[in-house]
Amino acid sequence: MYTASAISNTYVGDILFSPFSYVIILIIIIGIISLFVFIVKSGRRQKQQKRQKRQLQRIEEKLDTLLLEEER
Repeated sequence: MYTASAISNTYVGDILFSPFSYVIILIIIIGIISLFVFIVKSGRRQKQQKRQKRQLQRIEEKLDTLLLEEER
């Protein structure tokens, strides 16, 4: 088991504990969060489109029945 001081004395530790690495880690975290938000939004958009299609079909069916009744 490595301790923080033992790791910080290695080449990997120099990379891990450098200030620049925190910027890279922050960018990666922001990227993951934005990807998750994009996936959630696209899922909501698809649900909304399906709902609108169903509403449109119902309206068309009502119009068809009204037109048929009017022709009689």
